Amino acid sequence: MIAKSIKGKSTEEIKTALEQSIADGFKPTLAVVFLSVKQDRTAISKLLDSHGIAIFGATTSGEFIDEVTEKGTVVMLLLDIKKDHFQIYLDDFHEKNFREIASGIAKKAKEKFPKPAFLISGSHLETNAEQLLFGFEDVVGKAVNVYGGMASDDYTFTEQFVFTNGRESNQGMVALALNEDKIIIKGK
Repeated sequence: MIAKSIKGKSTEEIKTALEQSIADGFKPTLAVVFLSVKQDRTAISKLLDSHGIAIFGATTSGEFIDEVTEKGTVVMLLLDIKKDHFQIYLDDFHEKNFREIASGIAKKAKEKFPKPAFLISGSHLETNAEQLLFGFEDVVGKAVNVYGGMASDDYTFTEQFVFTNGRESNQGMVALALNEDKIIIKGK
């Protein structure tokens, strides 16, 4: 697996960085995207879509890459993971049914992978992250690997977003499910 990090202060800068990163034949299948709410999520998503790249995205309050933190930018990790080793889910929890939504995502992932692991991000200040974790545990078991955090909005505390190809939510969760039999995920 090859991974490349890119960053930019505009969609145009990201487009240039993406073109430079694939010029050597690198073919990313997945982008983990963190960006300021000031950036154009739709344009960034369309750019990645045009290259057939799946998106796990969240808005932030500061973006970092290579140990450098900036504000108002876009950063992303591009990966060339086999498409049958991951799946991305996005669901809303307008009814504050956090555990139920997480369980539903975990069930879908469990149907695809015998041992799924998850990278998640939730949006909305009222999200109960503990209930999200319980939802994954209910389906996969106590040994499930779940990593992630909450989306932010440049400290305005008004509206945060999670997004993937063609969809976004200001009151939901995006989850990247990985086949842990093929991809090892570890955290500290």
